[in-house]
Amino acid sequence: MDIGAKIVILFAKPIPSKSMRAIHSVFRLSFLIAVLTAFIPAVANAAVAPVAPTFSTQPTSVASVPAKTVTFKVVAKGTATLTYQWLISTNGGGTFAPMANENPYSGVTTATLSVKSVITGYNGYQFKCKVTNGGGNVTSTPGTLTVATVPIISVQPQPANVVAGNQVTFSVTANSSTELSYQWYKGTTAISEANSSSFTINSASSGDVNSYYVVVSNPAASVKSAVVKLAVSTPPNVTTSPSDQGILAGKTATFKVVATGTATLAYQWQSKPFGSDGGFTNLSNNTTIAGATTASLSVKNVSLGMTGTQFQCVVTNAVGNDTSDPATLSVGSVPVIQTPPMAVSVLAGGTANLTVSAQGSGELSYQWYKGTTPVGENSNTLTLSEVDSTDAGSYTVVITNSIGKVTSKAIIVTITEPAAGVYVGTYSGTLGNKGKIAVVAEDGTAVLIHVATSTVNTDGGNSTGGNLGPISINDDTTFFDITPDGNVSGSVDSTGFNATLQGNDVGNTGVITLTAAPKVATGIQQANAGLYRGTYQGVNGDGSSSEGSLLAILAADGSLFVDISNSGGGGGSGGNNSGNTSVNVSSGNNSDGSGGSDQGATGTINASNMLSFTVFGGKGSGTGTLNPDTDTVTGNFTGGGGHGTFFMQLITPAALANPVQIVGVNKFQDFQQISTTAPTTPAITLYDNAAFNAQVFIAAYPGSDISGLTPTPSLTDPTANVTNLNYSSDSGDWSLGQGFDTLLDMDNTIPAGNYSISVGSLSDGLALTVPADAFPHIPAVTGGTWSTGNLSINARAASTIQFNTFPEYASGGIIQFEIDDVNTTDPKNLQDGNKILHQQNISFYGAPALTSYTIPANTLQPGHLYIAEIGFGAFTTVDQSSLPGTAAIVLFQNHTDFFILTLP
Repeated sequence: MDIGAKIVILFAKPIPSKSMRAIHSVFRLSFLIAVLTAFIPAVANAAVAPVAPTFSTQPTSVASVPAKTVTFKVVAKGTATLTYQWLISTNGGGTFAPMANENPYSGVTTATLSVKSVITGYNGYQFKCKVTNGGGNVTSTPGTLTVATVPIISVQPQPANVVAGNQVTFSVTANSSTELSYQWYKGTTAISEANSSSFTINSASSGDVNSYYVVVSNPAASVKSAVVKLAVSTPPNVTTSPSDQGILAGKTATFKVVATGTATLAYQWQSKPFGSDGGFTNLSNNTTIAGATTASLSVKNVSLGMTGTQFQCVVTNAVGNDTSDPATLSVGSVPVIQTPPMAVSVLAGGTANLTVSAQGSGELSYQWYKGTTPVGENSNTLTLSEVDSTDAGSYTVVITNSIGKVTSKAIIVTITEPAAGVYVGTYSGTLGNKGKIAVVAEDGTAVLIHVATSTVNTDGGNSTGGNLGPISINDDTTFFDITPDGNVSGSVDSTGFNATLQGNDVGNTGVITLTAAPKVATGIQQANAGLYRGTYQGVNGDGSSSEGSLLAILAADGSLFVDISNSGGGGGSGGNNSGNTSVNVSSGNNSDGSGGSDQGATGTINASNMLSFTVFGGKGSGTGTLNPDTDTVTGNFTGGGGHGTFFMQLITPAALANPVQIVGVNKFQDFQQISTTAPTTPAITLYDNAAFNAQVFIAAYPGSDISGLTPTPSLTDPTANVTNLNYSSDSGDWSLGQGFDTLLDMDNTIPAGNYSISVGSLSDGLALTVPADAFPHIPAVTGGTWSTGNLSINARAASTIQFNTFPEYASGGIIQFEIDDVNTTDPKNLQDGNKILHQQNISFYGAPALTSYTIPANTLQPGHLYIAEIGFGAFTTVDQSSLPGTAAIVLFQNHTDFFILTLP
């Protein structure tokens, strides 16, 4: 047991009584003092044990030239006192021996060892230090002594002059007692990877011209070589060769050359006569030649015999030469016009040929001009194809050869137009009986149409007809194509069309004879004769809607022939529309609303401008009135239980291709009817989301594609702001529209005032005036049984929907009633048209002003929720003259939606 343990045990023993505890206390204190007196010196001696030395700095290797003093140092730490002993190895570190302070060594027992006056024999010696104290010893890593002589350059680099593109090498020879290293410099910049005794430039250029030197080094010293220069010489390079010279006999021809290269450049001109089999020979100055050894050669007093002689120049300097391209001397005469071009007059659409004949030395070239604008190709003939008025004007031709040029006198090209007007004739052939043909011609263009024969097809359907396409007019012949595969040709002159045209008429061989004169300006009927186009809207006998287009020939003799084209889509829900009216939507069953056909009708117009026509087969009839001031026709038709209205306008060839039907501005607001509080006072509220709407739209003729209108149709508002319309591939229309929360917001977008609508390239602008808001009264349902905001009806029985009257209808308004079967009870979703399962669209155009509609029994399904819409609309502005064949309107509308709940 050690002393500490004994003390612990002594203090842990129990003391039996108070008196004894006092005695023991005195004893323990005395005993503790004795123990500590013996114990403390031993502890103190143990606390000062020495710490073995360590190095914080090891000796480093040293390089030196001979005769210098070098030192090796260490830094060590540890318990004092430290003693040092340096060791030396003369065999590359194989063995080390203690050193003594003998020349050349000193400080062998200190932290710093000195080696004086080193010699090359010390090269590779190693030195390390052993440090010792009471705690032990430690030996450093060795430091190596390198002794080398200063490099000596025995062969310096040499300056160089090299031809551009060639290789050049700089080299140096040096000696040293140790291995050498090299670094070459260009100017003052070290050259990357140039670290050997030689440096090579593989392809010298002007960018390599500079001073060069090398620094030679060993571990102890370095030396810089002599600085030498590199010169790069460039051989001659001809940048501009002499040009061919065309000159008159007796004149002086000059040839010039331009070359680059290291000075000094020497020039030598050479020549080669025309037809010579030999090469070029050097020229020297004489009475004819001047500048034979300069950059410019003059050949004086040239003669015709020198024609074809070639001249070239050889340019030379100290490092090379270059030869120019040869130039040819032509001695002769300028072109002479023998037969000048003649003035021509040609029919628009034809071809004009202008020709010139000329002679001159060598090859002739031609450049035609209209005014000052170059036209045509390098030819003695200028061909103008499919001419129009822009080809008319003054023409000249410039004829050029190597000697000079000549310009013809100006001649005039005149373009004549065929007589404008409408030509009406007849056709006959295997198709049967007579028909009508119209040719509309203006500005050198024409359009051929034909309409149905005066008989009905044996199957009861409608005869064919329609617009057959454009006529392309050239100088003496008219060409056009009759679909599907007919090619028809004939003659035409500036007095008009007067020809017999033969070809296929709708796949059948026939003869077309145009014998009528152009439209004349005498008499009301004759002045308004021509080709008319328009649209119709109506309702068939079963209540389904019908619409389409009309094409009519109003002849100067007062006869009328109408071609009616239906776009299909009027069949309703399974209705058979065959044989209904003069605007019959099909010749068969169209239960899906598809189909469409053409149909013919004949009639007359009287002196009072009243016209009438009857559809082939007696299926219907129509009457109308011609306005001779506006060349427009409006009227009504009936037949087969149906009725409708139509509008037509005299058209020009440009308008004939115009597919636009209606251009307009539409402003409307939406309401919702939720009950009938009294027989004449429905409870109606505005929809709270976009209740007010405005739209500008351009709709197409049925079956027409207006997606490619260019430029983009646009709207100019009363403040001159221009906004482009957007095309919808779904509807096939152009439009610009927006919904608004308030009437004020809508009027800020479409305010009252004058508008101009540009319809692509078809019109410079359609003028429409939008008045201040003048909406007709709100449409509403009266009567019926209302339950929780829905109009309840019994779907198994017929139900009549009552709605208020619309007086504005008499002045050209629209009434529309529509029922949608839906699968949701959210009015806003219904308004947006979501979840529509089945739609019945029942519109009334041209019918008497209705105040009710009866839904037949079992038309709607029991236990369903439907939404119905009543729409009242009134035209406030109508423009039917700005763009022929187009109706431009401003329309105000009100819509009221209400829900129909069919009982289970």
